[in-house]
Amino acid sequence: MSDVYKLSLSPSYEDRPSDSKSRSPEHEWVKTKALMEQRIELIQTELRESKEREEALRRMNDALCNSLGDLAKERDNSLAVKAVKELEASALATVRDASQLRLSVQETIDTLREDNGMLKERIAELEKYQEQAKNRFDSATLELKERIIDFERENVGLRAQLSAKDEQI
Repeated sequence: MSDVYKLSLSPSYEDRPSDSKSRSPEHEWVKTKALMEQRIELIQTELRESKEREEALRRMNDALCNSLGDLAKERDNSLAVKAVKELEASALATVRDASQLRLSVQETIDTLREDNGMLKERIAELEKYQEQAKNRFDSATLELKERIIDFERENVGLRAQLSAKDEQI
């Protein structure tokens, strides 16, 4: 199987510092998804072409078999018999090649399905990480709002004390 179809996932985003851009995991996922979709389309095209070739080879084989039947009547002609044997061998080799190509395409499809499963797992991990980051952000925001309210109360109290002292003076 060629290296074209192998998937390499990037390092875990959980290992990155917490101040990294929030769009980079999503961007990488979209990019990886697009690449996988292109690979799937390519494999589907190859599979469709191999099926077309197989059908063409079957038709050619049927034609050759019919020709062989006709030529069997003319066995006296040794050149025809030799040509038929060569064509028959060529047809068998072509059918064998088509079968091997179909197996190769199926292996690639299986690999892509496995890669797709891994990507789905990675997406779930990233969604979980994103939810955790959102929760941490919301918690920090709430804490900061509470601190602002406390500071405003303290400010009001201090202004009242300052105002009371100004009145005493």
